[in-house]
Amino acid sequence: MFKGVSLEKIARILVVDDEKVMRKALGITLKNNGYEIDYGSNGYEAIEKVTNEKFDLVLLDVTMPGLDGFETCKRLIEIDSELPVIQVTSSKDTESLREGFEAGALDYIRKPWQKMELLARVKNILRIKAAEREKQVYFQALQDDMITASLIMKMILPEWIFLDDNILFVSDYVPSNHVGGDVFNSVKISETEYFVYLGDISGHGVQAALFMSAVRTTINLLVEDHKEDFDLAIFMTKLNTMLSTELFKSTDSYFTLILGIVNIEDKTYKYINAGHPPLIELNTITHKITTHDERGTIPVGWKSKYKFLEEDIDTIYLNDDNIVLLYTDGLNESADADGNEFGLDGLKNILENKLRDVNAITLPFKIKQSLIDNNYKMSGDDFTLFVMQLQNNKTPTTPATDSPKSKRMLFWVKSILKDVSLISQECEKLVLAWTNNKTLSAKTEIMIDELLNNVIEHGYKYEEDARIVIEFSLDEKNLYLSMWDKGIEWLPETVKYNQDNPYLFEKDLYDTSGRGLYMVLSWSKEFYRNRYSNELNETKVVIDLFK
Repeated sequence: MFKGVSLEKIARILVVDDEKVMRKALGITLKNNGYEIDYGSNGYEAIEKVTNEKFDLVLLDVTMPGLDGFETCKRLIEIDSELPVIQVTSSKDTESLREGFEAGALDYIRKPWQKMELLARVKNILRIKAAEREKQVYFQALQDDMITASLIMKMILPEWIFLDDNILFVSDYVPSNHVGGDVFNSVKISETEYFVYLGDISGHGVQAALFMSAVRTTINLLVEDHKEDFDLAIFMTKLNTMLSTELFKSTDSYFTLILGIVNIEDKTYKYINAGHPPLIELNTITHKITTHDERGTIPVGWKSKYKFLEEDIDTIYLNDDNIVLLYTDGLNESADADGNEFGLDGLKNILENKLRDVNAITLPFKIKQSLIDNNYKMSGDDFTLFVMQLQNNKTPTTPATDSPKSKRMLFWVKSILKDVSLISQECEKLVLAWTNNKTLSAKTEIMIDELLNNVIEHGYKYEEDARIVIEFSLDEKNLYLSMWDKGIEWLPETVKYNQDNPYLFEKDLYDTSGRGLYMVLSWSKEFYRNRYSNELNETKVVIDLFK
């Protein structure tokens, strides 16, 4: 038997009746059959006992002076919603029974009661209660297993951001339950090439998640075999054959997929779309989008002998201003209160007309925030947004000039508290190399130190495996500092910060903890702190070069 479930022979029953003879008769009968009994002479006593003690069942007389059985029943269930009540009544009309059931009673017994009927009804209610508790314990164990599976899945899937000198990948993944069937990754297969894919396995929940894990492993093995001479058509044909004849053989499952190779030298993404929603490009300067839906094939797993061909391959020409967006149909199937799906048109509208000041880091989260703001609810399907953008993140080596030109540097760090000082010093060196301004670079070191310490302490609660993204950029007038993290939402208690008046602080902040943030804000020309889709924190600081 599960822990916390009372066995019938040791079940504790409260007998409530204003007539002493009736109380004792019921109590003795039940006690002689192995139950533990307690008594209440009126509704108020019953309420007090249930408030302070635990019972498995209440036998409750309906007709009592003062607080009657119906009102008593309501109050008992308010105290313990899982407490079963059997009403004991001398009334023969159905109206009294109806009122008792509406009050929350599960069963009834009429006076004068018969011993066999009494014991049978008590036993039946206790069995139902035990079964319900067993179900709850089982469900909780299942939920615990799902949470564990979710943690394992997070270890399997890539980090939310991948960045090197050439390219940036960012993802936002939300399974329909704790686990799901979306699979995506970016794998560097040479100095100039990245293997990039996003797929959606049919179905949801545990089965889809198990398939996802197996599909990911299969893809990884095939990538190793094809790394030296990658032919997309041959790769997809082999993948389809393996999944159709092995993994999906005895099921109706299939797999929609966009899979291809990014070549940094050629600035291309060559890919095959196997039944997946079309890939979209967003130009961050013009805010115009391009939907790539000219070519496509059937999903993987539909036909085991299907052969992918060279003409199935599509090519996108990449540039630094364009963000490439891949997504699963959980996005399109999100619906508003009237049941209208978001759809591809909704996505296009948001990208072209609603979002401004976007970059590859914030785009997935701003899209989801737009859904939330417009009262769209995520569908029952898994939800994934996966973006990529070319980058030039090589550390500048040229010395600063008297008139600095536009510069930019993007990198990420782990949320390790002991590394903050070193990171801050490296940022100081970067700004000094850019501007030759020792005062500005010293301020930068303090700012980075303060912001990182706060993010790690308050946002990540000292979790050391999380990522924090930092960006510096420079123009003729300003130094721009941006920071993104996926910690919890926080604002230090000592800082009465608000967007309209970011310089409003407690009177004695200089003498208390939090004064570091005061310095950050006092040196800032502009200071912004935003949170998108309850996942991504964004901190932006603008510093005047000439103040």
